[in-house]
Amino acid sequence: MSGVMGHITFRALIAGLVMTQIVASTFVFLSNQEILTRAQSIESAGYLVVPGPAIWPALTSFRTAFNGGMFFTFSSGAGITVVSLALAWLYGRLLGRPRWFKVAAFFSWIFCLALANGGGGDPLLTCLVLLIPPTIFVVTRSWPRLRLEDRPWRVWMFFLAGMIIIGAVWGSQAREDVFLDVRDFVFWSNPAGRTLSDVYYRYTLYPTELFLSLKQKTLRTVRLPEHPDPDLIKSLTKAFLKNDYLPLPRVETPDLEVEIEKAELSFRQDGRLILQPDIKPFLTDPGRFLDRYSILTDRHRFFRRVTYLSLLAGLPLALYIFFFSLGQWLFGLFLSARGAAVAACLICLFLGLGLLAPLLYGRAAAQGPPADLIKSDSWWRRASGLKAVENDRLEIHDFPYQRLLNSPRLTDRYWLAVALGASRRPETFPDLIRLLDDPDPNVACMAYRSLALRKAVRTVPDIRRRIEVSDHWYLQWYAYRALKDLGWTQGSN
Repeated sequence: MSGVMGHITFRALIAGLVMTQIVASTFVFLSNQEILTRAQSIESAGYLVVPGPAIWPALTSFRTAFNGGMFFTFSSGAGITVVSLALAWLYGRLLGRPRWFKVAAFFSWIFCLALANGGGGDPLLTCLVLLIPPTIFVVTRSWPRLRLEDRPWRVWMFFLAGMIIIGAVWGSQAREDVFLDVRDFVFWSNPAGRTLSDVYYRYTLYPTELFLSLKQKTLRTVRLPEHPDPDLIKSLTKAFLKNDYLPLPRVETPDLEVEIEKAELSFRQDGRLILQPDIKPFLTDPGRFLDRYSILTDRHRFFRRVTYLSLLAGLPLALYIFFFSLGQWLFGLFLSARGAAVAACLICLFLGLGLLAPLLYGRAAAQGPPADLIKSDSWWRRASGLKAVENDRLEIHDFPYQRLLNSPRLTDRYWLAVALGASRRPETFPDLIRLLDDPDPNVACMAYRSLALRKAVRTVPDIRRRIEVSDHWYLQWYAYRALKDLGWTQGSN
């Protein structure tokens, strides 16, 4: 019985994730075509575009869409799958498939679809809510009902015990920089983890375009009307360019369409009137009104919230269910139900707590003065020393850091690029420029960030050139942010 339960649970979990992958990859592929069309229009108008031409071939690739779709598979898809599995277990195992539960589940499903369509509709989230729960319920329809003699509490006791122990131990380590510590000490400490990290940073910006607000996007398009006052149009153009709303007179579906009526502007999207600011206040502080416009046109707030909660809770639970049900299925082939549950629980504890060991070791290695840490032969301690230099705004020139420029350890070069942002010594500037060409894009991204912190305005032409030739969207994004922080605006040299 235990093996059957584990097998069905495992199949249901995989079915939910596969369904998400198919749907999400399709949506990312279609979104990429829209991104390409918009980018080509922006580039043909003479603006610096992100993503730039070097990335355009990736926008037409199904591989890009598939890898981008994994972002939703292991976030919102995992969360919806876990919730659906829990409801299917209540219905098919604990409650014995009562009619009233079907009715309640149906109306709850309709309510969730309504939430997904709130604020103008979110097609991807709607498809996920529409397809994943029925898929889970179909796969689990063969679950046998619970019987008293089965003593199911013996199995579920171990399932819950492992989940609670892992959650409590990991929760005790939660702090503001926990995600950076996990990345540094868990993922970047081994080849497999670095590969996963590379995939994440290379492909994550493609799917996120599906649910960003206008304020969160790098570039937006605006269509200005013809007007007899050229000075007014010039002032409006300058205000929009400063906020990365690029005037494109012939774009078919702009992010913002502006109409001018006497002393008032009308902001429209898809023909709907969104906002009507007066001209003078808008020209005085355009960012305030454009932020308000972004809020009023944001259809994806609920989707972003679902995705964030799924990353925090849905993905860890999905991974736990994956390994527990797989172990329960395999061990159930030759052990009793309780024995299979114990073995599955031990495997989950080994994996869940084992992943915590590098994090605990890395944090324990952070003790000592930054100078001693940076000189250490342990990369764990060197990373902690460089973090201390950045956190305390110390001068990196006062520490023996030069050998880290060629370090094979990603953490050494990454945190060195960060620490160089706080330096004010001209001797350190060539080293920062050198890290712009680092083979790992994470290091180069931090080098761009540090250039902005050092107010290196003279590097603007070089940053622009690098954006045009880079084939990594994440790198282009950081470089463009550095340009903006250095005071550069679209339309300028």
